[in-house]
Amino acid sequence: MKLFLLISCLLTLFYSCSNTSKELKGVKKGMTKEQVLTFEGEPTSRNNLEIADLWVYEDADRTVVFRDDTVFSIITTANARIDSITSSLKNAGYSAKNKIYIATDSIQHTGAIIKNKLNSAADSIDSVAKAIRNNVKKKIDKNL
Repeated sequence: MKLFLLISCLLTLFYSCSNTSKELKGVKKGMTKEQVLTFEGEPTSRNNLEIADLWVYEDADRTVVFRDDTVFSIITTANARIDSITSSLKNAGYSAKNKIYIATDSIQHTGAIIKNKLNSAADSIDSVAKAIRNNVKKKIDKNL
């Protein structure tokens, strides 16, 4: 019996030390506290509330919520939520910045098209004005 307990403790210790899970993937709803200890090892801290026990695993940025000595929920800690929100905002910022660059390129392209059309129209107006001047000059010269 002592040998069985020693082997169990050593296996638990070995598994806990070698488990590098960052998301507590081995923990599922309905597991007992002993099972959580076996899969994830000792939590960084434990908080006993009247209706629940909270085990915080700082390395995983997760908190395991126990009710009636079984896993009720696994929640993300505040730091992980902040990291997630920060990442989302950065991605949204990059997306907005890319859209601004695309819009700027589009506006510059449209501006170049308008400039070319205005230059073409100005050239046409100049040609018409030159033709009118020549016609007027011819009529004046003819009448003199």
